[in-house]
Amino acid sequence: MLWLCLHFAELPLEVFTRSSPEPEPRPLVVVQEHRVALCNPAAREQGIVPGMSTATACALTTSLQTRARDCHKEHIALQQLAQWAYRFGPAISIKTPADLLLEVGASLKLFHGLQTVLRQIDEDLSAQGFSHRIGLAHTPKAAWLFARSHPGATPEWFDSRHQRLHQPNLNKTLGTIPLRGLDLPAKTLARLHKPGFRILDDILTLPRPALGKRFGRDFIVYLEQLLGTVPDPQITVEPEPGFRRQLDFLDPIHRSETLLFPMQRLLQELSGFLRSRQLDCPAFNWQLLQQDHDPVDLPIRLSRPRHDLQTFLALTRTRLENLKLAAPVASLILNGDSFTHCEQPSEVLFEEWRGQQQQSMDMLLDKLGARLQPGQIYTLACCDEHVPEMAWRRTPTPATVRRSATAPARNRPGWLLPCPLAIGHRGNTLYWRGKLKLILGPERIESQWWQQLVKRDYFIALHQDGGFYWVYLDDRQQRWYLHGVFA
Repeated sequence: MLWLCLHFAELPLEVFTRSSPEPEPRPLVVVQEHRVALCNPAAREQGIVPGMSTATACALTTSLQTRARDCHKEHIALQQLAQWAYRFGPAISIKTPADLLLEVGASLKLFHGLQTVLRQIDEDLSAQGFSHRIGLAHTPKAAWLFARSHPGATPEWFDSRHQRLHQPNLNKTLGTIPLRGLDLPAKTLARLHKPGFRILDDILTLPRPALGKRFGRDFIVYLEQLLGTVPDPQITVEPEPGFRRQLDFLDPIHRSETLLFPMQRLLQELSGFLRSRQLDCPAFNWQLLQQDHDPVDLPIRLSRPRHDLQTFLALTRTRLENLKLAAPVASLILNGDSFTHCEQPSEVLFEEWRGQQQQSMDMLLDKLGARLQPGQIYTLACCDEHVPEMAWRRTPTPATVRRSATAPARNRPGWLLPCPLAIGHRGNTLYWRGKLKLILGPERIESQWWQQLVKRDYFIALHQDGGFYWVYLDDRQQRWYLHGVFA
C-alpha cells in the first residue's frame, strides 16, 4: 500500500486568510491561551514568533491583528478538505488537528504516476488557499511521521520509474527520525530519552519483549504499526451528500465586485466536488451574511445541469452586476444540494457545430436567468391535449422542455391568438380584414366531451395580402373563427 499524508501546519491561520487573493500585508497572529500560536510573514518581520505572549506581540507593533484560534472552524476545513481528496482515492482518513491520510496506491495508474497526483494536489490546494507538507510511506503512521520530519514531493525512497516504494531507502531514512517526533504521549517520550535514545534506530534494533516490559504494550503496537508488521486500520470519511462552504472575511466587504475572488474560490471547490463524483448541478445558491442586516440570497439556476467552473463563474459575475449591498458582508456561503448524474455527450462526426449552437443557447438562457427575477424567463411545452389552446403550457425549465416536449403538428401555426376571433362571410367568401381563401383542410378536432364538447374543422387560409391563417368552423355554432397565424 502507498499512504500519503497531507499536513496543514498553517491551518489555524489560513482558515482566516484564505478569503483574500493576496497575502495579508498587516501583521496577523492567531492566539491561544494568551500566547501566539501562529503568525503571518508580516508579523514575523516585526519580531513576533510563536509562543510569545500576546501582550509582548502587541507591544512590538501597533497595527497587529489578533484572532482567537477557532478549533471548530479548523475541523470543518479539514472535513471539507477530506471531501476534496476523494478525487485521489476512496480511502480518506482525518487525523486531527491538521492532517489527512490518503491511500493513493490504487490511483497511480489512473493519474499516470505519483508525480501527476502530487502536482494536482499542489495546484488544487494552492487554488483553495491552503499550504501543506507531504509525507509518503508504506503505512499511515510512517507517512504522518515523514510529513513532519522529511516533507518533500520527491522522496528518495520512491522509485518513479516503477511507481513503487524502495523499502531499504525508506527504512534507512525512517531510522534517522528523532524520537521526539513520534506520535506518542509526552510521558512515554520522556522515558525514552532517559536511557539516551535519540533516533528511531536506537530502539528498532532492541528486542521487542524487553521494550514492551519497560515502555508498555501500546508502545510496541505503535512501533509494529509504524513498520507495517501489524495492521493499522483507519476510520475513513464518508462522502457527503450535499455541498456547503463558508468563507469568513478578516475585514467586511463593502463593494459587491470585491466578492468575486472569494466566490471564484468557492466555485472551484464546487466544480471539483462535482467532477470527482461525476455529478452535474442544476442550481446553487449564494448567501451573503451582512453586518446587522438580514442575509441576502442570490440563487443561480441553469438551463441544464453543469459542472464546469467557467459557466458558474460567468453567471455569478452577471448576478453581481446589479447587486447593491445594504451593509458590509462579513461571510459568504455557497450551497448546493440538488445534483444529477453527469451525462457525457456523444460526438457526431461533422456535426460539432450543433453542439456549439446548443451551448451558446444554454449560455444565453443562463445569463438571462441570472439577470432577471425568477419566473420572468420561460418557454413553451407541449401537453397531451387535442384542443389547440390547451395543448401548450408555459414552463420556466427549458432543460426539461427539450427532453420531454414533442414537436407540434406540421400544419399548425406557432402563434395562437389569446382568444379566437369571429370571421365574417359574404356568400361563400370568408372575410377578415380582407378575403380569405381556404387552401388546405379540413382537420377535425373533437374532444372535451366530458366537460363541454369541442367539435371543430380547421383549415389553412390564404389572405389576400399573402398571409397564412389558421381558421376553423365551429360545428356546434356553425360559425367561423380565426385561431392562429403562420410565420
